[in-house]
Amino acid sequence: MMSYLGLAPRNRIREVIRSNMLTGTKYETAELYIADILKQANVINELQERSLIENLKKTKHYTNFLHNSGLFNNVKKITTMDELLQIKQGELVVFTQTLANTDRPVHAMVSVGNGRFAGVKNNLLDVNLGDGKKIITAEQLGQFDSGILKHSSSLEAAGLNVWAGYPKGAKYSYGQPIEEVARKLASEPIANSAKCVAELLEQSGELSSE
Repeated sequence: MMSYLGLAPRNRIREVIRSNMLTGTKYETAELYIADILKQANVINELQERSLIENLKKTKHYTNFLHNSGLFNNVKKITTMDELLQIKQGELVVFTQTLANTDRPVHAMVSVGNGRFAGVKNNLLDVNLGDGKKIITAEQLGQFDSGILKHSSSLEAAGLNVWAGYPKGAKYSYGQPIEEVARKLASEPIANSAKCVAELLEQSGELSSE
């Protein structure tokens, strides 16, 4: 299963987010919230936290944020609901609008895993999502049409591009390769097929432990 900086294989991101919601801490921008959550979860250190905040701010001024921002260790474009649901906990999710052949970031969130995302100022995507701290499901974000995320209440009528990846310098590790986990589980007694699938996905890092 995926773990961060030697932490136990549980959803540390979710735990930090829920704990943070109980505090009175307010964030003026999405980047401040994301960086603080990742720092509290030990995914990034203090120096990387400052760098992430600055890079997220700068992306709004780049004509091609992917080539210039230095935001990600690696990045992938999300074009289907299945891909959105599979974004792993701790990954940075950036929403961009295409204008005159350039991608302009309009919002960012952090993945909680299992098709859920946390952020503030989410009304930048949809006025109904509000501007406070909130965990949002993939379905609430909308549906994909030809690789573009669209929502009937979105402020961006043309839809948005979605990008995901771990922040630059993030410390993380995946679980064992899925083939290795499958071979191991094949030699162990498991009560039913559903539990077998869950164990396989959890130990390989493809499913959060909840």
